Amino acid sequence: MELSPKVKSQIDTILKVDRLTKWGVGIIGIGLVVSFLIYASYWTLSDGVVTGTLYAVLAAILTGIFIQYRMWLRFVTNQTARNLLSFKMMAHTLALTGVGIYGLFYFTSEATGPQSFRMFLLSQLTFFGIEYLAKRFDRVIQSYDENYLTDQDLKEIREAREYEKEQRREQT
Repeated sequence: MELSPKVKSQIDTILKVDRLTKWGVGIIGIGLVVSFLIYASYWTLSDGVVTGTLYAVLAAILTGIFIQYRMWLRFVTNQTARNLLSFKMMAHTLALTGVGIYGLFYFTSEATGPQSFRMFLLSQLTFFGIEYLAKRFDRVIQSYDENYLTDQDLKEIREAREYEKEQRREQT
């Protein structure tokens, strides 16, 4: 089945945005961790710098989420699917922000009691629970609008494109 140029363009855009947001956040995060380790091995680092950097990483992650959300709003045309997508992104963003802010508060307040650590673990569990439900919610959104692609769909598209590239290399 041959795809139309419009669908191919949409898939290309989706794959580019997905790759850039994930790689961008990953590179920023790893770069900050490595720079902290290098800097901390030679000089002392104030808590304000660490806290500010953690806020910057949280902002980078949230920016990636908002970029993906705006991209999906371009392609999803069904109003019910758009509302469900907005609900999913809002829940995902609130959970991530809540965990990030609580985590920063926990680590900067020097709370050492077991109760506060349990609350921190509970907040992490809440985030991962919402993340799991968001992955399952993707299929519901897709049932309303076929333009919405899940992570599994994107993975299969990438694998198909890699297979096509290998076939072309073998033919030449």
